[in-house]
Amino acid sequence: MIQTLAVYKEKRFPIVEEDFLRGSLADWDNRFAEISRFLQGRLREAVAGAAQVQDEEMVACANISISLPLTSIHTGKPMLLVDFYDEAWFYGRPFYRYRIPADLFFSRWRTFTCQAEDEAYYQRRTLRKTMIRTLYAATLERLAFLLACRMKSWLADIDWEELLKGLVIKVPFYLSLGMYYDAQKPIYAVLPTVDLVATEEKDLSLHHFDRKIYRQHVLERKDLQLSRFTACLFEPATLRELDLRDAVFQDCRFHHVDFSSVKLAGSIWRNCTFADCTFTQVTASSADEDEIYAQPLWENCLFQGVHMQQCDWRGCVLMDCVNDGVKFSDCQLADSGWLSFGR
Repeated sequence: MIQTLAVYKEKRFPIVEEDFLRGSLADWDNRFAEISRFLQGRLREAVAGAAQVQDEEMVACANISISLPLTSIHTGKPMLLVDFYDEAWFYGRPFYRYRIPADLFFSRWRTFTCQAEDEAYYQRRTLRKTMIRTLYAATLERLAFLLACRMKSWLADIDWEELLKGLVIKVPFYLSLGMYYDAQKPIYAVLPTVDLVATEEKDLSLHHFDRKIYRQHVLERKDLQLSRFTACLFEPATLRELDLRDAVFQDCRFHHVDFSSVKLAGSIWRNCTFADCTFTQVTASSADEDEIYAQPLWENCLFQGVHMQQCDWRGCVLMDCVNDGVKFSDCQLADSGWLSFGR
């Protein structure tokens, strides 16, 4: 029988906490489409409300923060706050706030606390429930982190330009996720236009590249996380040591492109064509990353004469893609949609 909080924290609590976190992730994944529709619908309502305030107060929006106040969970009414800020961005004082009920993300919370406080596992005389409850804050921080990571996937399909068209924004504009009065991670931005080839900047995350042509160019050692490429042409080109995690490629064409030591975890590729391309030591798996990424997705893509060598494709998802000659050499393909393409 456990008698001290230190022993309980080492022997019992990690088991209950891990079961809670894994179960929550599984629930979210099973309800992916439902959650995505719910969040996108609520965000549209939030933007409409903020736009109405702008009509009255003539204030531009420079930042939207989606945050989780931990106190809302402790009070039994979990919610997400969608805060709209002006250029000054005085945190905690948005010009408009919208509240999203978040019960569907915390359906296991009560079961978790009951299991954690189950007196069958500890000596009530020396270990009180109030002592165990001091451990919950760290658990909620972990859950909030997982929620922010998943949020990127739930909102990946949203048309941000269409969503925000009724809102007066100030460039640079950011939409970020995180905990209330704590760290925030941007997932979308409207930034000044930049020339991907000419710039010497290494951090180009969150930028949008539309209808660009990259011919006879070597793009290397740049951080392009959460960047968006639409209707771009790469022909021929070399992409070397690029960080493309969580990047989105829509209607892009890759002809005679050499992908080398590129990170693709969480990336999304839709209606893209790959012809006579080579992938070498590319890492697309979400395993062993500092952050939790969704599995990379290729949807309605065409692969012609593509050679992949020494790549980590574990867990990759392919939907309605066409194989017209894909070869693998020494690649990791466990739980990957590439397995159906053959080796």
